[in-house]
Amino acid sequence: MWIDEELPHLASEGYEITSTPTDEYNCIADAAGETDRWWSHVEDVGYYWRV
Repeated sequence: MWIDEELPHLASEGYEITSTPTDEYNCIADAAGETDRWWSHVEDVGYYWRV
């Protein structure tokens, strides 16, 4: 799996994949419970950042 190659120390710490990769939202949005948009601080590209 790509994550094991990119982040080899994760296996020793233990991790769980909780969703499949998507272009719909990122991990910050997922952590906030919003899976209908990408969260970012870059306003001029149309991304969303909750204040």
